[in-house]
Amino acid sequence: MNSSGTVIGKGICIRGEVSGQEDFFLDGVLEGNIDVSGKRLTVGANGVIHADIITGDLVVFGRVEGSVKATGRAELKHSAVFIGDICAARLSIEDNATLQGYVDLTEAIAPPKKGAVAQAKQAPAEEVAEEVSEEVEQDVEQYSQAV
Repeated sequence: MNSSGTVIGKGICIRGEVSGQEDFFLDGVLEGNIDVSGKRLTVGANGVIHADIITGDLVVFGRVEGSVKATGRAELKHSAVFIGDICAARLSIEDNATLQGYVDLTEAIAPPKKGAVAQAKQAPAEEVAEEVSEEVEQDVEQYSQAV
């Protein structure tokens, strides 16, 4: 973590909502909601969170209970205990980490790319269906020849 982030030490307990526009390192206890969209939330080895979390990247060494929506990577380190739901673009789980809950690894939570929307408007559904149908027919033909 760079020096511009916020650090909450292990002797601190927070109840309520935390939001910000900088990286956040928590080694204490937090109950409530956390919103550090687009930034990194790191839960230290002594950190305990009972919250719903919205973040860019998540790194957990401690304990998290709640739901997480991360637009980037969620990392559960060797000492991590995570109970709840994770929705992230990528997930990394080290040996001995504990995860109990639902995992959704889709990039649907990331903002859509403008180019993809423009391309989708240009290709009508009928044209796409015809292309897919042709590809399926080719695959079936290749399979039939191989068998």
